[in-house]
Amino acid sequence: MMDFRKNSKKLKVDYHPILDTMDMDITTKVDVHLFDGRVCQGQVFACDFHYNLAAVRIQTDSPLQTPTLKGLDDVMSIDPSELLQLSQDRSFQLRPHSNLFKIFHGMKIITIWRALRPKNFIIVSSGVLCIDAPYTELDCNELCWVKDRKEDPLGEKGENGGTIVNCFGDVIGMLFYGSAFMPINIVLRWWHHFKSCRNYRRPWLGVEISNLYSSRLEILEQFMSKFPNISAGVVVMKVEEDSPAAHCSTIHAKDVIVACDGKLVRSKLDLFELLWDKVGDTVELNVVRPSNGNQLKVNVTVGESTPDRFYRWPLIHWTRFHTILPTRTSTLHDDIKWP
Repeated sequence: MMDFRKNSKKLKVDYHPILDTMDMDITTKVDVHLFDGRVCQGQVFACDFHYNLAAVRIQTDSPLQTPTLKGLDDVMSIDPSELLQLSQDRSFQLRPHSNLFKIFHGMKIITIWRALRPKNFIIVSSGVLCIDAPYTELDCNELCWVKDRKEDPLGEKGENGGTIVNCFGDVIGMLFYGSAFMPINIVLRWWHHFKSCRNYRRPWLGVEISNLYSSRLEILEQFMSKFPNISAGVVVMKVEEDSPAAHCSTIHAKDVIVACDGKLVRSKLDLFELLWDKVGDTVELNVVRPSNGNQLKVNVTVGESTPDRFYRWPLIHWTRFHTILPTRTSTLHDDIKWP
């Protein structure tokens, strides 16, 4: 747990036009509460306001336990025969080892966080996974969600961050606010890139997407009637103005992206992985259009999000313990309210 104390240096946010990014003052100090009750001082040395991630360096007298991290596999077919075959295959056979954890809607997961008061208690709560979001104003396409979370006796809801753990004890995500959490796939990608390059990467196509299997029934019915041999993909829900997707003038809402540079796109996390190393490059997207049955190949140059395109995140007003969501037209300087 990271705790910004009132008697410590306030968080300082600076905009650097040369870097075209938002960075925290590297002198920012935070209190880090360890698992055994010790408190040590940490230094923030990386902070990305787009993905709402920060890295903190600490020093301890003894080594800390290393958690087991598992990326999420959110692929799900819309073909009932594939699902039936998978459920009936009970034969023993050796399969390739995977570092991914297969998830499905409604599975049990565990949230772990520290309550800010009193005494920074560790709180454990169970809930069920929701792969695609209910209605929300959050912009990040790759978020997953926890439903039916049980409140702890103190009434805390874990709105200050925490860890998402599967039933095997593997860390599969980072809880940001309320019920939304970031899959560990994105956290690891972000961290490995920062360690090797010392900068941030934010690939941007300018499309709001959803997994095909979570689409409305009328979209699925139309899609399956036109493309019976395609069982997975991502649906374009919206194309942003003045974006790479808009500039190509070919991608429209309700189109389905099924491949990128010849590799299948079966889910939102698939598309994220395929675009991560393509910033500044042109990729070929295979797009199908359920409305008329067209199959298209679209060349799009992958852009990078600038501060005015950063994902929006709720900001906690610590003095009144409620949250606000910044608008696209406001700046972080205007919206952040610190003690």
